[in-house]
Parts: sequence; C-alpha cells; structure tokens
Amino acid sequence: MKFTYASGSKPLDGFTIKRGVGAGGFGEVFYALTDAGKEVALKHIQRNLDIEMRGVKHCLNLKHPHLVALYDIKFDDAGEGWVVMEYVRGENLKETLDRRPSGLSPEETIRWFRPIAAAVGYLHDHGIVHRDLKPGNIFNDAGTIKIGDYGLSKFISVSRRSGQTESVGTFHYMAPEIGKGVYGKEIDIYALGIMLHEILTGRVPFEGESSQEIIMKHLTAEPDLRGVPEPFRTTITQALHKDPNKRTGTVEEMLANLGLSKNETVVASLHDDVTIQRANGATAPQSPEEPIVAPLNGGDEEPVAKAVSGGMRSVADWWNNENVSLAPKLLVLVLCSFALIANLGWLLPLGLLAGAVYMVYLAGRSIFLHMNDTPTRNTVTEYSPYHPVVMTRKERAKEKRTQKLSRRERQREALAAIPLDLRMKSLVGSFLISAISAAVISILALALGGVSVEGPLATWAPLFGWLTAMTICGSWSILLVGKLWERNEGDPWLRRFAMAGIGLVIGLIGYAAGQALLLDMPLPVEGTVTGWRPNLGLRGWFESLDGSPSLTTYAIVFGAQFGLLRWWKLSDPLRKTRLSLWTLFVTVMTAALVNYFTPFIQPWGLILSGAISLVVQISAPWYSPKEREALRHEQQAMTETSASA
Repeated sequence: MKFTYASGSKPLDGFTIKRGVGAGGFGEVFYALTDAGKEVALKHIQRNLDIEMRGVKHCLNLKHPHLVALYDIKFDDAGEGWVVMEYVRGENLKETLDRRPSGLSPEETIRWFRPIAAAVGYLHDHGIVHRDLKPGNIFNDAGTIKIGDYGLSKFISVSRRSGQTESVGTFHYMAPEIGKGVYGKEIDIYALGIMLHEILTGRVPFEGESSQEIIMKHLTAEPDLRGVPEPFRTTITQALHKDPNKRTGTVEEMLANLGLSKNETVVASLHDDVTIQRANGATAPQSPEEPIVAPLNGGDEEPVAKAVSGGMRSVADWWNNENVSLAPKLLVLVLCSFALIANLGWLLPLGLLAGAVYMVYLAGRSIFLHMNDTPTRNTVTEYSPYHPVVMTRKERAKEKRTQKLSRRERQREALAAIPLDLRMKSLVGSFLISAISAAVISILALALGGVSVEGPLATWAPLFGWLTAMTICGSWSILLVGKLWERNEGDPWLRRFAMAGIGLVIGLIGYAAGQALLLDMPLPVEGTVTGWRPNLGLRGWFESLDGSPSLTTYAIVFGAQFGLLRWWKLSDPLRKTRLSLWTLFVTVMTAALVNYFTPFIQPWGLILSGAISLVVQISAPWYSPKEREALRHEQQAMTETSASA
C-alpha cells in the first residue's frame, strides 16, 4: 500500500512518521514517534474533516481501559487535521479470526466479548454511539482488548470487515433501521450480536455477493443459529431482532443473558482469572483453562460422544466443502464401501458389542452424576438470574403460533406453488437419471461384491439385471412419494407406515424378479462369517425349498428397511446437501441390522440399500440455499402481484 508520507517525514510539528499502518474512508493512519520518543498513531483526516473532527472531540476526554486513548487533535500547515492517539502494537480481531476461520471456543469468545461490551457500554453511558463496530476496529494490546475508531462516521463497501462508505457502519454489521436514519444505541447492540456470532463461528450471519443482497438479508432474513450453543444462541437472537424496540435494550442486559454479572463488565486482560456471580450472590473464580460457559449438553460433556461428534463434524466439513470436487468424494466413498463389505463379518458383531458396552457405560455414568451432590461449576444456569432458555420459553408462550410462518414453511409454500407440468417434468427427469445411475452403480456393485463381468454372461447378467431392476424400483418409488410429499412436512410416522407398505411391494417385486431371472442366491450358511447368527428356530420361515430366500424374507426385509428410515428425505429439494455421506452410512447400517436378524442374500442386501440411497440423492432435485431464497422471493413477489391485481 502506498501512503502519502514516507518514513522519516514530519508533516506535523513534533512528530516523525515511521511507517503507514492502514487506510480507510477518513484517510490514513501512521505509526509515529514524538520528539521525546513516545510511540503514537497519527490519523490523517483527508475527507469529511468537519464530521470526523466533531466525532473525535466528543470522545477526546473519555477514559476506559478498553478504549484506544485519544491524546489530541492537531492541524498541519496545510490546514489538514490529525488525530494523535494511542498506538496499539498487537493484532486486531479480524486478523485473529483470519487465523481461526472456524471461530473461537466459547471461553475465548467470552474473554474477547466481555471487554468489547464493557467499552461499548461505557460509550453509551456517555451518550456516544460507536456506529462502526467490526473486528477490524477491535485490537489486542498484549492481552488487553481495546476498541478503536469510536465516535467517527465511517465509509463502507461490500468487504466483510474492512470496507467503508458514507453511510454509518459496515454492511455486514449494519442494523436494519440505519437506512431510515436512526442512529440510536440499538445499532451498536445489533453490531455486537453480529460480532458475537462471528467470534464464535468464524462467519457473519448474513453474507451475500452484493451490498443489496446483504442489506436485504438484514431486513428480512433470520440468522441460522442451529450450530450455536446456549446461552449464545438466545443472546444473539435477542440482539438481532429486526425491531429495535424489541431488541436487547442495553449492553448490561446482553451480558446478563450470557450469565455475566454487573461487576465483571471490565476485564483487564485476556489472561486474567474471571469471576462469575452465582444466583445467591457468591462468586466462583475461573482460571483461563476452565470453561466459562456450559457445554452443549448443559453439563459435563460425555467424552466419548464429544470425540465421535468432533470426528464426524470434521468429516462432514470436508464432505460439504465446496472446494473439494465430487470425484475425490466418490473415490473415498467407493474405497470405504469396499473396506466395509470386506470386513463386515467381524465389524458388525464388534459394533453391536461396542454399542452395548457404551449403553452400560452411559447408564453407570448417569447414576454416578446424579449421586454426586457437587454442583457443576461451569453451567451458566446456576449463576445468572437471567436464564436464557427459560426467558425464551416465556416469550414463545406469549406468541401466537400462526403469527408468522418460518422460513422453511415459506419455502414449502413456494415449492407447492410450482406448476404441475413443471413438477412432472422434474420427476420424469429424475426417473431417467436414476435409471442410468442404477445401471452404472450396479456394475460397480458387482465389482464390489467380487463378481467379474469378464466371465460368461450367464454368471453375472442375472444378478446385474436383478440389482438394476431393484435399484430402479426402489429409487422411483422414493422419488414419486417424495415429489408428492415435498409440499409440506407431514406426519413422519404416517409416512414411515406408508414407506413400510411400499417396501413390502418392492419385496414382492424383488422375489418375482429373482424367480424370473432364475437368480441363484442361496441364503448364507448359519454360523459362518456371513451367516445368520441368532438361533431363533425361525429359519424355515425365511428359506424356500431350494435354499434361497422365501417370499416372506423379501417382504420382511424390504418392509423393515423402508419403514425404519425416512427415505422421502433423500428426495427432498430442501435437504441440507445434495449427497450426504452420513445418510448413506445410516442406510447401510440399518440394512445390516435388519439383515443380521433376518437372513438375506449377502452382501447384496447391503449393497442394494446403499445403491438406492445413492441413486435417489443423485437424481432428486436439490435447491441450494441461494436458490431457495430466490424461489421464496419469487413466490412472494407473485403473491403480492396477485393481491394487488
């Protein structure tokens, strides 16, 4: 970046510029030394001089440990204004979040947010509204958090953390009412809510490709807080209310929602011990190593579940990463499938044994925790007179359920409004894609099951035809009912019952297809690695005279597999991702569980379930979040046009 003044320049009497450190809508900032050797920051005001200086004068005599100190205002020989201020050597919050793109831990978030909120509360007490709170204006001075650029009207652009314009604030942190010229302290509360979300998750709640899109989301969209734990979720929700009159009223109330007491609104350092006030007035010191907020489950988090969920979350993040193409994902999927099928004989019993041991462990752990009278120290519920969850329930109890449709309900209405001919074209297209995909996946399934297609046609063609036909029947039935049910959420248990009936029909088709193709697939020998383990004396129910699965077997296996899972979710256009690895894994594991208690041809029962799940997800239509919003806005515009007509 090229600055107006080079190192060694002395545009202002008594100060020597050493280097430029930043620029913005107001002008430039330099690191400088006084003639006595004191380090200072010189803010050179190059635009809107009167507005900027008026804001600085309002704050010149403010003193707070978490505000960057303003020393003086000076003018050079050319009449240009300079603000002499404290020089903060450490990095700002923007740089910290750039290094931690997934956000900070809950305890780190609290340690950053407390001094920020304390400084903003101090400004509000002195009649000052910051108007440009963002990570780029929050600095870490050797562990002491300090806010800069307070009292200045700013410029913004679309840039998430650094851009500026002649409006007030930065687009990603601007309250909805700013467009109306309302500059009360509520806009700082809103910006604090945005920042709290960003510190915790690494991203702002409202993003877009243009300033208009971002502003529209601030005006109409609700933040997605599904992954945000309490009490942060409730605190952010209340701070981001569209109506400033319903928003959290003060910074002190915002801190109280987080379980922080009034006498702890100032923290000298990120490394200091903190004290959380209990409901009875007692205090409990906390060291930096101890968590300040409660875990997601509200108590001492179970370590095994935490480790497993963390690993699954990492895999899900990799799978949903848009920078990773579909090819490596499918390669990993195929390799994992080979490994799973090859080792299923010992993995399935081991998994069932591990699950049983874990259930016993959970029961013992629960009994032990209930017998322990020592209260959990790190739960916010115990300390704060403001219980966020209870307050939320009270507010929900006051609201009328029919007052406002949720975003997902509006998206469902938009799907229902799609013309019938377009929906049928989409369904036919899905049928064609699923048929082609079924044939391709069946070829791969033969290789996965150890059947070579290089041998005589009679050795593999019947099995290929059976797998393809069954995959097509299963996927078409799911796509059809999914298209019929996509207009509303419906009763999941009634839908499960309907899917179980569909499974029975598909089982009958599978038995008839096997007989027609003269498919030779005898049941596995009982007691072998792939055999039927439970000796329940019911094998005759499931075995025909020639040793192959009976009609009863087909009906029970497919009826159970279709009834246990929510297959219609796989074809839902509003599903989270187009292809979910977790859904595929659950499908195969459910099939393994059913086949464990009901003898069936292996490994083709598991492969068939996985193939149907894969084909449905590939062929079913899917709307990305942007497409969903566009669909909803289009439907809303059509509704408004019809109403006006």
